Amino acid sequence: MSSETYKSFDLIIRSDELNLKYFEKYYGSDNYDLLIKEDNNLDFKCFWSKSNCSDLLITEEGVIVLIKDVGIFRIIEGKLITWNKANNNVTEDDLITFLLGSVLSICLIQRGLLVLHANALEKDGKSIICLGESGSGKSTLACILMQQGWNLLADDLVAINDQDFVLPGVSRIKLWANSLKELDIQTTNLEKVRPSIEKYHIPRQMLKKANKPVKVNIIYLIERDPNSTDDKLHIKDIKDQKLSYLLIREHIYKPFLMKILGLESEYFKKLTKFQKIYPVKILKLPNNILKTLKQLDSINL
Repeated sequence: MSSETYKSFDLIIRSDELNLKYFEKYYGSDNYDLLIKEDNNLDFKCFWSKSNCSDLLITEEGVIVLIKDVGIFRIIEGKLITWNKANNNVTEDDLITFLLGSVLSICLIQRGLLVLHANALEKDGKSIICLGESGSGKSTLACILMQQGWNLLADDLVAINDQDFVLPGVSRIKLWANSLKELDIQTTNLEKVRPSIEKYHIPRQMLKKANKPVKVNIIYLIERDPNSTDDKLHIKDIKDQKLSYLLIREHIYKPFLMKILGLESEYFKKLTKFQKIYPVKILKLPNNILKTLKQLDSINL
C-alpha cells in the first residue's frame, strides 16, 4: 500500500493508495488532520438501495456520497474519508475528480469552514473571490489573471476560516476546449477532466499558486451573457446588503447540505457577518476572451 502526505486547505492530509496530484506534498511530521483510505467493506449497491437512488445518505457512521458508475465515499467528522470503487473499470482519476469536489466539500463543512463554489486568487497580499454559475467564465478569468501576475488560491472549492482567511486549496484550472483555443493553448498533450467530455486541465507549468492563507478582500459575481454583443467589461457595486447576502448564499457549495447537517443557523450567522464586512460587486465579462484580457489589464481589481 502506497501512502503520501499533502498539505491543502491548511490541513495535513494523508492519502493511502490515491495520488492526490493536485495537492502539494508535505514532508513535515507524521501527524495528519485528515486520512483518506480505501474501504472494501463499503458496498455501493447496498447503500444505493438504502438511499432510494439518491447520491447522498446521512448515517450514524458519517455522510455517504454515492457517484453512480464511479464509487462510494464516507466522510466522518471532517477527519476521515474512506472510499470504494463501484466496479473494477473505475480509474484513480475518476475517483479523484469527485473526491476533490463534493466529497472534500462535505469534509471542510464538517470542520466548520465556510465553503463556496467559486475560485480565489491573490496578488500583493490581497485576494478576490469569484462566484458564478457554471459557464460564466470563472476559470477562464482565473487563467487570464494568472497571466497578469495573480496567484491561484483555490479553484472550485473556496474554504474560508473563522478569521476570514481564504485557505490555499486545489491547484488546478479546468477549461473547455473552445476557451483553450481562444487562449491559444493547445489541447494535444493536455489531460482531460473525464474521457467523455472536452474539458481539460491546463498545464501545471501555467499555474501560479499562492501557498499561504490570505485575508478576504473583495467578492465578485461573474456574469456573461452568451447572446450579448457588448464588448465592454462592466463592474457594478452591490450596495443592498440583503442582495449581497442572497448572492453569496446562492454560491454556497451544496447548500442543501446545510439543512441535512443541521448547520443552517450557523451558516446564516457566518454569511450575515461576512457580507457586512466585504464588498460584493458584479463583474460582467464580454464574450470575447481577448477583449476581456485587454480590458482587465487596465482595471485595478
